[in-house]
Amino acid sequence: MIGKRSVRIFILVCMALFFVSCAKKPLHIARGEIGWPSKRAAELFTSITNMSEVTSTLKALVQIEITDEEKILRTEAAIVLKRPGMLRFDAIDSLADVWAEAASDGNGLWLHLNSRKKLYKGKAVARNLQRLVKFDLDVPELISLITGVPPLSRDASIKQLGKRVENHFLSGGGKYHLWTKGALDYVSTFARYGDAEGEVYYVAFFNDYRRKNGIWFPHRIEISFPKRNTSVVIEYEDVTFGEEINSSLFAPPVKNDVRTIDLEKTDEED
Repeated sequence: MIGKRSVRIFILVCMALFFVSCAKKPLHIARGEIGWPSKRAAELFTSITNMSEVTSTLKALVQIEITDEEKILRTEAAIVLKRPGMLRFDAIDSLADVWAEAASDGNGLWLHLNSRKKLYKGKAVARNLQRLVKFDLDVPELISLITGVPPLSRDASIKQLGKRVENHFLSGGGKYHLWTKGALDYVSTFARYGDAEGEVYYVAFFNDYRRKNGIWFPHRIEISFPKRNTSVVIEYEDVTFGEEINSSLFAPPVKNDVRTIDLEKTDEED
């Protein structure tokens, strides 16, 4: 892992995921090809697809709170993203200065710590994300979660569980579970299950929906990783969609006085 505690905590901000209190009860799990292809399930899939398209680019100012076991970190951050794999976080201190920045351009992943004059770089692949944050999330899945969109593939299908009036759905043969709020077609809870029977990989809660650009967008997102006893809350203060974003924003800074460190070699860092 990268050296000091603050670096690991900031990575949690940047990669997340984020991320709920662990006091919440584990959700009921149902696996296998169950459920039925109801009209509501089809409408939900259409709503998710539309939300993904509307949020294809996003700029936002957010407040992030990370609980890592018993430690809590709060920071303000600016987020810029462009689907499917471009994402940038700039952490801002109380004086409105950027104290750390991280991004992925879809191919490369980097973290720049201003005060330490260090730039960590590597490929935007699962093993580097795992090296930094110890869980298996790729950048597109992270982008989906922080924009309130369940990370389902375009060729996925959603089925309904239970009675017609119930609000419980699943996809991927039970790997993903979705709950909607009342009769509305937006998701309030999304859970991804692991390979082990009953294992909850993470649960995302989407709250405080407000009408924005023709969609209902959640301004409070909580994601919990029960096995790591880690949770993250993201609260949107200001957000815009659909603007043109220059891809150069996701490129790492070029500075002569910065030491570049290969992410593959971060285990060697103090």
